[in-house]
Amino acid sequence: MTSAAPTSAASPTTSASTGSTPSSSSASGTSSHSSGTPSQQELVAKIAAGAPPKDLTWRYPHPPAAWKKLKTDPGTLQWQLKGRCVITLGQPAGLGTAKTPDSRGVLEHTAEQNSSAFPGKPAPKYHGRKSRMVTNFVDGLNGTSQVKMQESLVDYGKSIRSRMIAYRNGDFALTVTSLCATPELFATASKSDLDPFINKLQARTTY
Repeated sequence: MTSAAPTSAASPTTSASTGSTPSSSSASGTSSHSSGTPSQQELVAKIAAGAPPKDLTWRYPHPPAAWKKLKTDPGTLQWQLKGRCVITLGQPAGLGTAKTPDSRGVLEHTAEQNSSAFPGKPAPKYHGRKSRMVTNFVDGLNGTSQVKMQESLVDYGKSIRSRMIAYRNGDFALTVTSLCATPELFATASKSDLDPFINKLQARTTY
């Protein structure tokens, strides 16, 4: 999976894998379909059965012009805002077919990885755990579905506060981390910038 910046200010969301916004009504409602493309019935059956996808990516809104996009590895998008806040979209792949880690395990693994970037490598402290339902655009499906993601506030020491969301499906996962250097700045930035962006995030699944 690769990442791309939004391509058009007129589009509400863009795919982190292609930079395009796929139509949710691009497939026929009949059982006939082109070679290699699942029919509507097949897609519904795969979703109901929890079949592993061929790809999983973020669809994200256009970030505010004041946000500074940072250089990252492929499959990751990151912006800096308000000087001491950062938001990161991740698309881990290669998780295999084992049932673990689940979405909660992906969240905790990402939080532990993040701790290595801070002085003293403080252990993450979780609070306010909950689940979040997120719109999921399935390629070829007429309409949309929803997926359940895991969410938690995560503190590192007495200063750094973050919000983390994670979802795992088959070989792929989606993560988002918003963090600021102080709890006070996190509260302000979350209300004005971070949460409005996060609340518009969507998943895109290909079977």
